[in-house]
Amino acid sequence: MNYTDWMLKEFSTLDSVNSAQTFSYITQAKAETKVLRVVLKSVLMATAITATLLLLAFFDVPAFESVLAWLAYSIAIVIGVFAGAKLEQWLVRRKLTEILRKSGQDGRT
Repeated sequence: MNYTDWMLKEFSTLDSVNSAQTFSYITQAKAETKVLRVVLKSVLMATAITATLLLLAFFDVPAFESVLAWLAYSIAIVIGVFAGAKLEQWLVRRKLTEILRKSGQDGRT
């Protein structure tokens, strides 16, 4: 995701801020949310795989022996990756908003 464009669109006061400062805000937001992002994405993927295993067990499908099981795992992984990316964007945006408010650049459009 292009956080710079998002910031410029959401915060009109950033028009006068140079790109180095904008990059600094993004780097800070990513650094401060790194551990939380990794943990939540890992939990999300583990939950997707576990849910798939439980669903396959419920329908008596052999866990690793059928094409249907592998298809289900593939779908769960794709959904997990997509949801993880959206979660990561949400966390970074939230942290960016917090950082900008603290720095006095909170003029939302």
